[in-house]
Amino acid sequence: MSAARFEVVIRAMDSPAARLVAFAIAYFLSAELGHLLTFAGPHESFATYWPPSGLYIAAMLAAKSIRSRLWLIGAALVANVASDCAAHDVPLLTSVGFWVANTVEALAALFAVRRYRLLTGPRLCVRDAGGLALTSIACTGPACAMVGGTVLWLSFGGSWIGTFREWWVSAAVGEIVFLPLWWELLNPQRQFRSYRWSRLPEGILAIATHSVLSLLIFHVGERPIAYMTVPCSLWLALRLGMRGSILGNVILSVIAIWCTANGEGPLGRIEPVAFRVIFIQTFNVTASLSTLILAAVVNERQQSLEERIESDERFRDLFDNVSDLVAVTDLRGKILFANAAWTQVLSPSAQVTRQYLVDWLNPDSREVLAHLLDHLPVAGVLTGIELQIATPDGSLLDVEGSFSCRSGVGRVDRIRIIFRDVTSRKVSAQRLEEAHRQLEAANQQLQLLAATDGLTTLANRRAFYERLSQACHASARQQRAVSLILLDVDHFKMYNDSFGHPAGDDALRTVGTILKEGSRDSDVVGRIGGEEFAVILPETDENEALFVAERLRRMIGGHRWPLRRVTASLGIATHHGGDPDPELLVEAADQALYQAKRSGRDQTVRAANRPTVVDATTS
Repeated sequence: MSAARFEVVIRAMDSPAARLVAFAIAYFLSAELGHLLTFAGPHESFATYWPPSGLYIAAMLAAKSIRSRLWLIGAALVANVASDCAAHDVPLLTSVGFWVANTVEALAALFAVRRYRLLTGPRLCVRDAGGLALTSIACTGPACAMVGGTVLWLSFGGSWIGTFREWWVSAAVGEIVFLPLWWELLNPQRQFRSYRWSRLPEGILAIATHSVLSLLIFHVGERPIAYMTVPCSLWLALRLGMRGSILGNVILSVIAIWCTANGEGPLGRIEPVAFRVIFIQTFNVTASLSTLILAAVVNERQQSLEERIESDERFRDLFDNVSDLVAVTDLRGKILFANAAWTQVLSPSAQVTRQYLVDWLNPDSREVLAHLLDHLPVAGVLTGIELQIATPDGSLLDVEGSFSCRSGVGRVDRIRIIFRDVTSRKVSAQRLEEAHRQLEAANQQLQLLAATDGLTTLANRRAFYERLSQACHASARQQRAVSLILLDVDHFKMYNDSFGHPAGDDALRTVGTILKEGSRDSDVVGRIGGEEFAVILPETDENEALFVAERLRRMIGGHRWPLRRVTASLGIATHHGGDPDPELLVEAADQALYQAKRSGRDQTVRAANRPTVVDATTS
């Protein structure tokens, strides 16, 4: 068969119609098994249990929609009628009544399981096993018996109480024995891949031993040995889990009922037959429930162990793959556990465990660690601890760590340490700090350049006027005088035309130098135009300003000029108290400067309505 045809066959077998047909066939065969295991008494027959109950309930639980459940109900009707009417000559109406009883039982079980949230996981747990037993005895069994017992009583007469009890117990036993089997097969969350196939030979041996032992026991007439199958049941529960236990329960119950119905085994000679049925039903319930609960306990412990192993694996994977340095030490700092990041940081051959943490630190960090270990038991947790680890190649690794020795049980004997490599962060911080310093220096340089005249290195026009405004405000605040000197180099254009612009620039630079040397530390000197200079004299009155101006004029005129003598004209303006206007002060000084030029240059003129002219002849 080709792969394509094989895939078509598999899809056809997995279709809803195929599953419905499989359910009907399984229901029919289960019903035949129930008829086969019926006890025949002198006056009436006794049904020990009804195997289709477990199949019907499991299929209804596994169905995902109301439509699917309606199809299951119809298939159950067809299979039930086929078994009762065609194979056992049961009247049609009676068979339909039996089907109604089984449907009521399945719907009641569906309601109870959903109401009490049973069978919610991939495996049967203790709560599921106990819950199914209680619901079968207290809910689904009586619901089925109310309908089935009434149908049986109306069809064949007899005692209604007797028929009710028979249906009640047989329905409950059928659920307890067969529902776990069918649920393991039909559970949508089943995990067949998780089965340990390496135990298959042991499973076959255990099932075979269980079957042979059951046959031997139920051919012997002594009643106490009926429970000698318990060791095999324990074997199945402990080694094969829930699936092996369920299969063992079904095999044991079929063999026990078959032999007892034929008068064999430890329960086969009990009279009357009704008592024999009660004894074998009791045996089936106790054997099945004890094995199921034991298997459920094993299941839960196995699941808990698997979850713990999985959790440990996840933790170990996280522990080994985290980039931080994680370690557990004793109270003296001896490393008990360390993740793989230590060997990546130190060296692949480095032996970290059983070494003392202090051995991996530089001298300064060792003192910090010793102090930390002394105080940690009291503090419990210390964070933000910066240390340096010395690597085998001689380099230092900057780390920031947290230390914790808190314990939920009150005993402190371990220290949990997490180190984070901050070397790159520190290097980046240092680089950032250096860049910040360079930026600040550059900003200062830019500010200086923005406020400085490029030729003379004096304050430029913008910076000078800012300082003048500040000086005027300070004068008003302190009620002190402030003076301003405006200076213009005489005949500078002629100097430029005669000796060239480079010589003119040299002359301006020399004038700037003379002004700086001749001014006081508190004065502000600036170049405000081509050959115009200015000096701010804080806290200086007219006489002091005139003295300073004359000293500057004489220094310029008396300098040894290489090409030709250079002189300057100066204007002075002073303001006393009040709120001075810088513009008015500049205007007054400028008028005084203009007067000095008109009066013959190389002289100083003071403004303020009392012009004092001082020229070269008076100096």
